[in-house]
Amino acid sequence: MTIKNARPELWAFGLRNPWRMSFDGADLYIGDVGQDLWEMVYLGKRGANYGWSIREGTAAFHPLRAKGPADFVDPLIQHPHSESRSLTGGLVYRGKRFPDLVGTYVYGDYSTGKIWGLSQKDGKLTSRRDLASTRLQIIGFGADRDGELYVLDHGGQLHTFERASKTTASASFPRKLSASGLYDAMQRPHPALIPYVVNSPFWSDGSDKERFILLPEGERIGFNEKGHWKFPENTLLVKTFSIDTPTGRRKIETRLMSLQQGEWAGYSYVWNDDQTDAVLIEAAGRDMTYRQVEGGKERELKWHYPSRVECMVCHTRAANYVLGINTAQLNRDGQLGRLSARGVLKLSTADHLATLREWFEPLSKVLPKAVTEPFTKIRAKGETSALARLEEHYPRLADPTDVKASAEARARSYLHSNCAFCHVWAGGGNAAIDLHIDTPREKWKLIDVPPIHEKFGIADAKLIAPGEPDRSVLYARLAQRGRGQMPPLSSHRVDEAGLKVIEEWIRSVKP
Repeated sequence: MTIKNARPELWAFGLRNPWRMSFDGADLYIGDVGQDLWEMVYLGKRGANYGWSIREGTAAFHPLRAKGPADFVDPLIQHPHSESRSLTGGLVYRGKRFPDLVGTYVYGDYSTGKIWGLSQKDGKLTSRRDLASTRLQIIGFGADRDGELYVLDHGGQLHTFERASKTTASASFPRKLSASGLYDAMQRPHPALIPYVVNSPFWSDGSDKERFILLPEGERIGFNEKGHWKFPENTLLVKTFSIDTPTGRRKIETRLMSLQQGEWAGYSYVWNDDQTDAVLIEAAGRDMTYRQVEGGKERELKWHYPSRVECMVCHTRAANYVLGINTAQLNRDGQLGRLSARGVLKLSTADHLATLREWFEPLSKVLPKAVTEPFTKIRAKGETSALARLEEHYPRLADPTDVKASAEARARSYLHSNCAFCHVWAGGGNAAIDLHIDTPREKWKLIDVPPIHEKFGIADAKLIAPGEPDRSVLYARLAQRGRGQMPPLSSHRVDEAGLKVIEEWIRSVKP
């Protein structure tokens, strides 16, 4: 294809961030890193228009921008962010050790460590294979003179391929929740599980959540006043989701997050009908339908069990992977459950951080002396409230349902817990907004700012139109399900209570 008046140094255009290109004969394979939802592999073509930033893969991204010359070229394959987050292009295998791989283009993903193989004929995909699941941060592939492949890890190591045995280490992972030892025969949590409650929960389609932390014996959490807490290797986070049904309260999912070799991994279990056990779901995830009762009304609830990779779409690197366990979320007053050695649930009314403090490294290690010294003196005088006074120094998210808090505090807490894991700097969301609770207003890029993507049919649309929810794109996206919904994953129901919080705040916002 020849494009009239094209600059001679331009061979093709419309790629976002090509990461590794390779030739196999006359075929040029291009791994292209996406931004919002997709990762792509293209075949190189002279004069091709790959679509960025009007499209991301085959999906609309900035559809109102000028297309430019030439028709769009579709990717050879595209991976959703539910299975790939930062694609690394590879090589076509031409070795001898794996005859069934000859002619297969082998490529991977930096963020998830997954490795795939694809075959194509005349530019059309003919097959795709999942080849390996690794803990590597894959930055490239290489081949020796015999055509055997090597994988380059960001940590500085080179890895070769070996054919997997029929019995793998993953076979020992508990397929049933009862085999994990986390719950006893009466479905009571193990005494070692540390329960916690958050100030501003993530919306999960009206389900209730029971949350626990399991620390390795003798290990402690590295406390951080405003930043991310540091968890020891083999920490396990446990969350069980329950709903009310026509036949009573029912557990529907238990979700585990495990820190393994410095990387977090997610697993989901689906509870059986008689509520006696839960079974590990397949890595690809699952969708199921339940009958939910709420406010005296019965409705159908579509429930999505996330894939292993999908868990990490929300549990982003920018959020340090752990969303609800931080100072601002756990700095609260209320009841915190503990199990005694006899398995009897005990409740104590105390400050959350004070109750959890035995699992922290000493505060004196992580807080500046200017902060700790005044309280040390108070404690020396015998005042038992010293730690509670110290904790008044810590940040605290507002409860969005607390009408005593200001409209802005409630709304910002809601947006922080439901949106800021992506919509922060380097969070992976394609919007320019920054919704972190500590971001000052002048850096939100939100108030009276026109949308850079779709307007959803809103006349004179703004991300937040001061005083006008109906002209606010953020409000519209929270108020809908389907294309353009927010949050984008694992929700089939609008959070009506949360939406009212945002509406009240928008009406109070001044230009």
